[in-house]
Amino acid sequence: MSNLIRRITTTASSSPVFRRAAGDYVLKCLKGLGVALKAYIVEKTPANLGEVSYKLDKLWQNLFNSDKEIPKAKKCELAEEFLIQPELLNNLLYVFRMVRLSDKAKIRDLFRFTQLWTSNESAESSMPRVKAARFTTCARFGQQLFVVRNEFFEIINEGYDETGSAGIYHDLIEIFVGDDKCLSTIFADTGHNAKGDKVREDGCFWSIFDRLLISSSEMEQHDVLFHTVKTLEMILECSHVTVRMFLRANWDRFQCAMNKLMLSTNFFIQRKSLDIMYNIFINAHYSELRERWMWDMENFRRIVRILQNCRRDVRLAASKIFAIFLEHPNAHPEVGNFVGKNIYRLIEHHLGMVQLHGYDGSQEDVDDAYCARVIHKIAMKRYQRPLTKEEMDSYEEEQEAFEKIEDRE
Repeated sequence: MSNLIRRITTTASSSPVFRRAAGDYVLKCLKGLGVALKAYIVEKTPANLGEVSYKLDKLWQNLFNSDKEIPKAKKCELAEEFLIQPELLNNLLYVFRMVRLSDKAKIRDLFRFTQLWTSNESAESSMPRVKAARFTTCARFGQQLFVVRNEFFEIINEGYDETGSAGIYHDLIEIFVGDDKCLSTIFADTGHNAKGDKVREDGCFWSIFDRLLISSSEMEQHDVLFHTVKTLEMILECSHVTVRMFLRANWDRFQCAMNKLMLSTNFFIQRKSLDIMYNIFINAHYSELRERWMWDMENFRRIVRILQNCRRDVRLAASKIFAIFLEHPNAHPEVGNFVGKNIYRLIEHHLGMVQLHGYDGSQEDVDDAYCARVIHKIAMKRYQRPLTKEEMDSYEEEQEAFEKIEDRE
C-alpha cells in the first residue's frame, strides 16, 4: 500500500516552478484544515463539521489527485507538519467517527502518507528534512501516534459499526500497531475489576473479544465480523516480544476467551478462532503455552466435539489442532486411550471431510490429502499408546503359548 501512496503522489510532470507552487498550495490547504478542525473541536456544530469535510477534500484532491507533481522535499515538509503539530493528528482522529465514509478513507490516506514520508523506507522518503533535523527518523511518527493513543482506543472500542467502514478502521489500526510502543499500549487493558464491572483505564485488546462474544443479532454485518477478527489476527500474529510477554502473562484469561469463541454459534468466528489457536501452537515461541493447553483433557474433548460440526471448514480447522494432539509427545496420557477406543469413529469423521472428485490441484485436493495424513496418524497412534492391562495379559498369554510350542519342537 505504501508503494501505491508513493505512486499516486508522484505521477505526472510539470516545471519546477509549478511543482513548488503546488507544494506550497498543499501546505496552505493543510493549515486551513487545521484551523477548521480546531473550530469544530470548540463549537461542535454541523456547519463546522461540513467545513472540516470541505477542507479535507480540498487537501486530499490536491495531494493525491493532482495533475501537478509535488516535489519530494515538499512532501517531506508536508508530512513533518503532522509531527510538528501533533494536535492535528489528534483532531483528525477525534472527527474520524463523525465524518462520512469517504472522509474516513481520506483521513486514513493522510496517516499513510505521513507514515511513508517520515520513514526511511525508500531513498525518496529518507532525503534530508527541510524544516527540522530532529524529525528525520520514523520513530518520531510512532511517538506522535503514542501521544494520540487514546483516540485510537476509542476508535477500536466504538468503531466497526458503520457498514462498509470496517476495512478503513482496520487499516488505521494497522498503522498504529506497526509501532512497538503503541502495540504495547493496546495490551495495557485492565478489563474487569473484582466485582465484574468494566474498568478500562487504558488499552483496548479485550474490547475486541467483547465485540466477538456479543450476540449475533447485534452484529449482523459480515464485513464488521470479518475485519474485527482480522484486527485480532493482525495483533496476535505480530512477531513482537510484546505479544509473547502479554500472552504468557494472561494465558489463562486468553484461552478462556478463545475457548468461548471456538464454541460460538457463528461459524465464521468459530473457524477463525481455531485458526488463531493453531497459528499460536505451531509458533516455537509458544511451546510452553502449547504444552499447558495440551495437558488439559477438557481442551481435547472440546476439539473432538467440534470435529462433529456440520460445517466442513470448521471441522478442517479443528482437525489441524487435533493432529497436534496426536503428534505431541507431552499430550495428556488419556489422549492415546481415547484414540484407541474411538479410532473407527475418528477415522469416519475425517473420511466424511473427503470429497469425491477428480484431482486438479485445487484447495479441495489439498484438504483431502491433509485428511488422509491425519487418518494415518490416528491409525499409528493406536500402536504408539501404552498397552492396557487386558491387552498386556493377552500378550503375555500369547507369549507363554508360543514358548510352549517352541519347547515341544
